[in-house]
Amino acid sequence: MSDRTAIQAAIKRATKAAQTGMNSLDAAALSELEQVYQQAAADIQAQIQAHAGGDGKLALSELQSLRDQVGFRLSKLSETRNVLLQQKLGEASALGVDPFTVQIPPSPPFAKGGIYGDGLLSASAAMQINNEALQFVRTFVAADGLQLSDRIWRIDRHAREAVTGSLEQAIIQGHGASQAARDFLMRGEAVPLDIQNKMGMANAGKVGKEAAGALFAGNGSPLDNAMRLFRTEINRAHGTAYLKGAEAHPDCVGTRFLISPSHPQHDICDLHASANLHGLGPGVYPPGKTPWPAHPNTLSYVVAVFKDEVTAADKAGKENAMQALDRLTPAQRIGVLGVNKHEVFKEGKLTQGMIKAPWKAVQKRIGIKPPVKPVPIPKPVKTVAPANLSLGEMISAGASIGDGFLKVAQTSSGINGPRLFEEIHKQLGALRPINTPTKVVNSGKGAEWVKAASRIFPDDWTKLADAYGPLSVRATTGRGRQSSLNHDVKGERYRMAGFGVITSKGGDGFISTGSFSTSVHEYTHRLQHVIPELDDYFQNLHARRTASDPLKRLRDLFPGYNYRRDEVAREDKYVSAYQGKVYSGYGHSYLGKHGALEVMTMAFEDVLGGSAVRLEKIVEHDREMFNLVIGLLFKYVP
Repeated sequence: MSDRTAIQAAIKRATKAAQTGMNSLDAAALSELEQVYQQAAADIQAQIQAHAGGDGKLALSELQSLRDQVGFRLSKLSETRNVLLQQKLGEASALGVDPFTVQIPPSPPFAKGGIYGDGLLSASAAMQINNEALQFVRTFVAADGLQLSDRIWRIDRHAREAVTGSLEQAIIQGHGASQAARDFLMRGEAVPLDIQNKMGMANAGKVGKEAAGALFAGNGSPLDNAMRLFRTEINRAHGTAYLKGAEAHPDCVGTRFLISPSHPQHDICDLHASANLHGLGPGVYPPGKTPWPAHPNTLSYVVAVFKDEVTAADKAGKENAMQALDRLTPAQRIGVLGVNKHEVFKEGKLTQGMIKAPWKAVQKRIGIKPPVKPVPIPKPVKTVAPANLSLGEMISAGASIGDGFLKVAQTSSGINGPRLFEEIHKQLGALRPINTPTKVVNSGKGAEWVKAASRIFPDDWTKLADAYGPLSVRATTGRGRQSSLNHDVKGERYRMAGFGVITSKGGDGFISTGSFSTSVHEYTHRLQHVIPELDDYFQNLHARRTASDPLKRLRDLFPGYNYRRDEVAREDKYVSAYQGKVYSGYGHSYLGKHGALEVMTMAFEDVLGGSAVRLEKIVEHDREMFNLVIGLLFKYVP
């Protein structure tokens, strides 16, 4: 055996050992990651339990402190997980380059660019490839436009929303139910069963279990997404380093796409691993042509192929993708194409360009009439309905449209909030103009938040707000606020909280905000002032739903919050009783009916405010309100 052949054989053995090492690394990484999340969950449960009173329940006054502590623990979780990820990326990358550093003495004493005459890498060259692979993983931009840091941020945001949302809902609803139960008992009435069931929601043990459990709740949970990211990026680091090492070898003609024995099901990987598209053998691709990785969360590898491994049969067996597809078993083809495109393949109508094309595009190309769309919304703007629908008609229209969105966003574990928001935004943009930011007279973070919030509303709504008068915005760490002045006060002077003394230009608006979701809420108040007919829908709905409901003090519904004695609400079945807050008086801040002015603002904030937890809650707990918001977004023309 020649030295060259011996070296190539050693590389092959080292490659196989690296694959075994990667299987072990993958399992160990996911196991350690799960332990990190389990420890965080245990700590969060302990934090929540430590705040319990003598009755085992959590006082509403403890909510902010708990939010802060849980948020801090989630930040530590993120730090620990990220350190683990960087460690495993380094180990995976090292395993990728190791096969090309095997020692087969004697190595030639000369080297060029760190590559010895036998194709092996020097220690410095291997280190350089290792670093390049890690840098590639950190900066790689996927088809969705996201880098690794973006995906990590999304996972962290999801964890915060899932855990703190569960915490808030349990404590607030539990205390609201306890207050309602006291009212029933004071009147000598039996406490309804649904209120009895909610009374235990503020129990520290139950709250802790549910809040911590939100990290693990089924497919799409924070842990599930973190595991998916770990597997995807660790394999990317390994494969990228291996490919760089292989391409540096002078006798390497390409790499073979190899499926792991643990690959769970047939998919496009089956085609990549068997197709002989370049005459180098099944699944072998020249440098720069490999389709690896074929998809996220992949369980596949690449293996170096050397010149003397390519046989005459390999060269003669060169084929195109359709021929390779024909050689697969029916089960493999269905995995590659999907059921619908497989039927087209059997009919002989599938072309090579359709293999990876979405089914919708294939239908169009072969002349098949597509089925009814999940969201039956016409695209031309002229089809938007006039603003004369009744409340019931608007809710019905929203229900019809919303059913399509919910089908798209439905998963095995429930509604996927981010997917639902994206679908609403996409379909709304297809129907009518949106994305035009409102005009703000000043700059700054607060102004940017409000501009971003306004872009998710129909343009004809924001144009009316712009035409009504100048809008000033400031960022604040305090409570959000919105005030709008009428045109008949032009020239008068007012002291506006946070803005000082101003001289009205007529129609002036003032917003104080500390976040994007608050900006959606406060900008909706601005629209409420400018388009009172829009708010009439919510006023009428509230009147219908709360006709027999008594007024309750917010300080009783939310003990521990600094509400005034005259701040009251009709509780109804809103996601939060605050939504039913009733205002009195006839100041300059509102043109329409005075009454429950938070119904509209909180509804739009729930749907458009960017919180997956709040969006999922309104769908689950107040579908009628969700339907009204959707109906207005798609049907209301001022």
